[in-house]
Parts: sequence; structure tokens; C-alpha cells
Amino acid sequence: MLVNGVLPVTSAKTGTASVRSQLDGFRRLVATADRHALGSGLVPFEMEKSIRRFVAELELVLNSVIGDEANIPPARAKAVGERVQAELLPYLLMSRNAERWYAKPRGHAGDYLTIAQMYEDREEGFGRIGRLIDRSFLQMRAVRAVRNRRDLLSRRLEGLAATAEAAPARVTSLACGPAQEVADVMRRLATPDRLDVTLVDNDPAALRYAATGVRNVQPGATMRTIKANLIKVSLDPGAQVLPGDQDLVYSIGLIDYFDDNLVVALMNAAHRSLAPGGRLILGNFHPSNPSKAVMDHVLDWRLNHRTLEELDLLLQASDFRRPSVDSWFEEEGINLFVECVKHG
Repeated sequence: MLVNGVLPVTSAKTGTASVRSQLDGFRRLVATADRHALGSGLVPFEMEKSIRRFVAELELVLNSVIGDEANIPPARAKAVGERVQAELLPYLLMSRNAERWYAKPRGHAGDYLTIAQMYEDREEGFGRIGRLIDRSFLQMRAVRAVRNRRDLLSRRLEGLAATAEAAPARVTSLACGPAQEVADVMRRLATPDRLDVTLVDNDPAALRYAATGVRNVQPGATMRTIKANLIKVSLDPGAQVLPGDQDLVYSIGLIDYFDDNLVVALMNAAHRSLAPGGRLILGNFHPSNPSKAVMDHVLDWRLNHRTLEELDLLLQASDFRRPSVDSWFEEEGINLFVECVKHG
């Protein structure tokens, strides 16, 4: 448990005992909450807070005990993770959002509808207390980071639209997902002719969802959609799929799924798509992510976390041949973004 907001330093043995103790306490808490809901239809507010606090503490405890920096053999970390997952699975299945992250109905956890539901931030669940479980997982630090990046990117797009010397500014979103950052900026633009947007995704349902969202707020938007497998596009330098002469190419939730070689290949594809002076923005989860062990071991949501130094090395290995010109985090300090410029 947390002591004055700080996780005590523990050995692997005492750490796993702490995890077991937390899980036992959580089961008792949920059973008590369910009895309250069964009797009166309501769960006391303090009990709701305790359920939410459990997930917040679990993030830190698991990272400490079986995370990447923990002093524990990988096989032991895997065994503890499997035990925690088995203990929590019945509760995950009560949560609309966490159940989707775990089940991956469209093949990966971060599909367009998963991200749209994270943005929506509305708790839903199954049974008497599923909503409370759902809210607990929606408050995970990594999930808050995903919500933060929506506004962060829409502000960047708005700035580009306002400062582009020749309207419209040409923008391509790779693995666009719900593309709600595009809809957000279109809603704020005085006229739609400041942006020319291309949305690229391998999922036709994502493209339909994104295009509908943009058209609903700005029917006159200049926009096209391209269904494309970005792995194949990246690995085929001769592919004429992405539009050329772009002022900005960006992706906010893609390269976390790629290994380093494929990230470099994607950077090269973006380089070919950009006009001279055009910019690439890429988002990647940072290794400091406190939700990482929960994502890895409980949700089976494994991502490649990277530091600024690691991303700069990949940029230097790509056709950009130089490190980022700018970098920033969203408010949680979990999602890292880098920006690079195409010269010549």
C-alpha cells in the first residue's frame, strides 16, 4: 500500500506478498460493495473511492514488483503477472473499457473505437458495480495520457492552419484511428479551407468513423481517406500510396507497436511524403509510464516504450539524418512526442 503517497521499497519476496495482500483486500472490498448495491442499489461514496484507489495503487505496486526495473527474474515476474491477471479477470469482464482492452476485438488494444471510448471517458459496465470498476480503469495514468494527446495534437494542427504561408496546409495522419483531433480543429476553424487532410488507416471502419466525425462538424472540409497497411507501405520504398508535398505527417498511437527497424522504415515513408521544410510528429509511450506493468501483465497490452534519446537515434538512422528539433510530453508525462523537419 502507499504510505503518504510513496511506495515503500520492497524486496521481490515482500513485494509479491504485498500484491497478494492487495488482491485479497480488493476481493473483500468488491464483495462488500456488491452487497451494498444489492441491498440499497447504492455503493457508499467512500467505498467507490477505495475501489478507484486500488487500481491507482496497483499501477505503482506492480511496476515496483514486476516492472522492467524490478529486481526479479523474468520467469518469476511472468508468474506473478499471470496470477494477478487471473485474480482480476472476473472484474475486468465487468468493465466495458478494460474488457475491450483485454479482449482486443479488432486485433489490437488501441483500435479506433477503444481510443474513441477513452476520449469519451464515460464509465459503463456490467452488473451492479461494473460501472465503478470501469471508472477505476479509465483513471489509469496511461489512459489519461491518451485523452491528453487529443487536445495537444488539435492545437498543433490549429497552429499550422493559422501560420501556413500558402493555404491550405496539407496534413496526413498515419493510423488515424478516430481522428477526433482533426474534428476538434475543424470545429474551431473559421473556414474549412485552411487544412487539406488525408487520413490513413488499415481499418475501413476507422476511416468511416473518422470521416463521419469530421464531416459532422465541418461538411466543407477538404479531406480524403486512404486504406493502407502502413507496414507494407513502410517496407516498400516504391509504393505510391501516401500523398506528396505534405506540410505535416503525424501519428500519435502507432510506433509503440513497431520494432525499431520498422519505425525507421515508417520515418522514411513519411520523409518521402513531406515537402521540403515539412514536419513529422510521432508519439510514443515513454518508459516512465506507471501503467506499464498493468498493461503488460494484466491487460496483455504490450507496447514498445522509448526515450527521447532512443527516438532521436532512430531519426538519425532514417532519411531525416538528424535528431528531433522539438519534443514534448502531454500533461501526465507519459506520452512523448518528437518533431523533425525535412531539409533539402
